[in-house]
Amino acid sequence: MRVSNLFELIVFVFCFLSILGFFGRYWWICDLSNHFRFQYFIVLFSASLFFMLLKKWKLVLMSFSFAFFNFFFIFPYFIGSEISATSGRSYRILTSNVYAGNRDYGKVISLVSRLKPDFMVFEEVNSNWWNELLKFQPEFPFIEKSIREDCFGIAFFSKIPIEKFEIVFIGKAGVPTILAHTTLEGKKVKFIAAHTLPPISKEYSELRDDQISEIQDLISNGLGEIILIGDLNATPWSCVFRDLIRKSKLRDSRLGFGINPTWRTELWPLWIPIDHCLISSGTGILDIKSCTDVGSDHYPLMVDFSFVSPNLP
Repeated sequence: MRVSNLFELIVFVFCFLSILGFFGRYWWICDLSNHFRFQYFIVLFSASLFFMLLKKWKLVLMSFSFAFFNFFFIFPYFIGSEISATSGRSYRILTSNVYAGNRDYGKVISLVSRLKPDFMVFEEVNSNWWNELLKFQPEFPFIEKSIREDCFGIAFFSKIPIEKFEIVFIGKAGVPTILAHTTLEGKKVKFIAAHTLPPISKEYSELRDDQISEIQDLISNGLGEIILIGDLNATPWSCVFRDLIRKSKLRDSRLGFGINPTWRTELWPLWIPIDHCLISSGTGILDIKSCTDVGSDHYPLMVDFSFVSPNLP
């Protein structure tokens, strides 16, 4: 097959997948195609340049049109953030799906030592990981955890006093979610640390969607600032994530800071952002970035935040 024919095939496939995502509400497999909007843009834009050299103008128009279509989904992540104007001190939160089978404990410990977060959320915490994470206890004395030997153990660590912890089991899957209530600079703040099921089948997709629906209830029942953080197993372009943003009124902390993919570490061309930090309107983001490899299939996500001054827009 000639290179030009291969590019033509790729363009037709990616254009088809770009449209397929619109039917994600009706079939879970269609929603999977929403996750790769950034890859579609890169490939289709590159193809438009390639066909321009060959003077195949119909293919140029087709590939460029669909590249622009996908760019519409991703460009908000590369323009200035409207929520960065803050005052007061800043805080740092780190979330990391450590992967239950991972044994590179030292990489996580080294990362925490280097980043010096105020709050930490770990997913896939089994008994082996819990024994290692306990090393953080002297520096992070405020801890809640639900240890499981499957992939849904979770732990929350804080240097700052937590007034109340809750563990709730949301959705039909009964997966634990940690609620941490505290007061920062006179503001009531509720952290929601969550890990939803991966959409690897129709059943799991429905269970994930059910979890996220109940997370919305946890958000709507909260007073003060809300910070939802963890592995949601959904990208910003998936139907369930867009519904979460729309109904909860939370904001995606990535806006203005780039895609910052977190999964899957060994599949570089297919990296996608499925670990998230969503914030309420009184919270501003100073920085967010994917961190270095810790031996997991996820990259950790670090978020620096502060609170919006009442005198700032």
